[in-house]
Amino acid sequence: MKDENDFDERSMEEKELIIHSPHIMKALRSIVEYYPGQSLHGDTISIKEPYGILVHYRKELQEYKENCDDAEASHHISVLQKYLEDNFEEKLKLEDDRHARANPVVTFEMLWMLFKPGMDVYAQFDEQRAGFVLQGCENSTENTRPGQPSPLKVKMWYLDFDGRFVGRRSHEVTIAPFEGEREVTSLKVIPAHYIDSNPALSPRKQLEDRGEKLYSMLMGKQMDYRGFSMPVEQKPKRFHEGRVVVDQSAFYTYADWQETQKHPAPVLGIDDDDSGILADLHYNCNCSDCNSKRLAASANTRWGKYENIEPRETPSLAETDANGVVSRHKYFLCPRRIMGFDLKSKKWQALDVDCCQPPKFYTSAIENLVLPNEKQEMIKALVHKYTSSKKAGRSETTWSADPIPNKGEGQIFLLHGPPGAGKTYTAECVAEFTSRPLLSLTCGDIGTDEFRVEESLSKWFKLAEIWGAVMLIDEADVYLERREVSELTRNGLVSVFLRAMEYYRGILFLTTNRVGHFDPAFFSRIHVYIGYRPLDCEGRKRIWLQFFTKLGLERGHEITIMSAAKRYILSDEVLKDIDWNGRENRNAFQTAVALAEYEAETKKGPNEDGKVEVELRRDHFEKVVEMSDNFKKYLATVGSDEVDGQSEMTKAKLNGDRGDDALL
Repeated sequence: MKDENDFDERSMEEKELIIHSPHIMKALRSIVEYYPGQSLHGDTISIKEPYGILVHYRKELQEYKENCDDAEASHHISVLQKYLEDNFEEKLKLEDDRHARANPVVTFEMLWMLFKPGMDVYAQFDEQRAGFVLQGCENSTENTRPGQPSPLKVKMWYLDFDGRFVGRRSHEVTIAPFEGEREVTSLKVIPAHYIDSNPALSPRKQLEDRGEKLYSMLMGKQMDYRGFSMPVEQKPKRFHEGRVVVDQSAFYTYADWQETQKHPAPVLGIDDDDSGILADLHYNCNCSDCNSKRLAASANTRWGKYENIEPRETPSLAETDANGVVSRHKYFLCPRRIMGFDLKSKKWQALDVDCCQPPKFYTSAIENLVLPNEKQEMIKALVHKYTSSKKAGRSETTWSADPIPNKGEGQIFLLHGPPGAGKTYTAECVAEFTSRPLLSLTCGDIGTDEFRVEESLSKWFKLAEIWGAVMLIDEADVYLERREVSELTRNGLVSVFLRAMEYYRGILFLTTNRVGHFDPAFFSRIHVYIGYRPLDCEGRKRIWLQFFTKLGLERGHEITIMSAAKRYILSDEVLKDIDWNGRENRNAFQTAVALAEYEAETKKGPNEDGKVEVELRRDHFEKVVEMSDNFKKYLATVGSDEVDGQSEMTKAKLNGDRGDDALL
């Protein structure tokens, strides 16, 4: 045998212990639960130095011997223990003593002793501490100079989602050689019991809660997001705030190729089974036959329940044992990162689960629409069935009068009228009223090439159906214009849009301020037409009152609205004179508030409590009104040749775009 001085990393490939004793082999097979890379099958068992499996299972082997009734088996085990004691006991005891200190420490030479396969460990992952199961460790010879100690490569695994299944995914951390002793809690990989022993410092419950939250979102969920996105390819993180749809499965199916290259689907499954169950199942083969065989066989392996988990069929990862003890271990192993779709930027993002919160819907926003009551009630009635029966990720079968299956099952609204009358706001309110995502698109998102449009519409419509989204195509004129014999390209574009729209099964809003140029074929495919008149004085007053109410509720503790300011902007004379549309009213109000805040910060400064007292006064609104008047007077001098100086409504009528004065 060997001298204890040879017990170092150089010996790992030099010596091995071959066990012939059937009693020792039986003992090892009985006590060892998980030790990847160490086969316990066959007529003999070969164990390479530094005999990690024997060192890690010293306690269990002793207990097995004490409970063994076979004298010969006990004797064989004692011979093995005596060999380990005679050759390595001093080094093992010194390292055990280091581990048992109040502040446990390790040496690099014996670092492998700390890492027993199958134990829970903590390691930095995506800039935070995360939970893993240790698979094993080995010295890495890559980039190591002769005579220099080799870094220790620690292999671990965690749970991830590939769009269909949750399963185990590999992760590696390399620990560089170091001199002397080092605290265990300062290592890149830390056995969990060193941290969990202090409940005040243990992140286990936090990780379990986060994992449960992530698992609940895997099948698609709308969330409010506020925080930084996860880092990608050393690029700086970006701050995001707004609604997102968390749907990793849809990302792998519908995201652009460039995006999936940055965030490739994880390769799940780890070939770490030494039980022999999977030995003949061709682990690297992905044919359906081998997959089904592995799926059936893996249920009997140590970590079989951690593979091939289908979220649609498994509502919870928590398990309860025969004694009623609930284990949330699988949640502990879930990652922090998940892919989601930012509804504002219409881009896929790597999201932080901790920054996702249940959305707060403004369901009463629909009451603020400046529309006749009968039109408001019609909108509510037509979208009411969608408020509870058709959530994201679910589909429902709705009755359709069309005899062709899957045709005409959507609810298509055409919103037409002048700019700033509330068309886009209507779609936004319906999304809030129905508690659904709003997928708002323009021609820039869809394209204008016939073939690209067909592909884009197919993708967007499918995502809208999967998420149960309210879909808005703003300024849809380019797809809806009347076809002409001489314009084949545009005709193809219109035909593609017509076909896609007819088979869409969801809520679709189309907005336009040029309804007079629509192709007649569209009118028979639209379920509801809602026309918007230009705002009158009463409509503008309602909008201004809504702004004042919203400001008071949200910023009333910071901003004082002076009564003179309110009387001025709500006076009939001013309301009639400014002739602003809804969007102009909003911009003017925001500008006045910005003027008030700037003045308070630069001229007054903070009070004794450190707060800035802001007053929204009449003169702030007067400045905005004056600026608007001056600009409109200037526009009147540079109007188009045909309708120089005319209002937008008059121009629209003369151009054949629409007739606002004819709307009820």
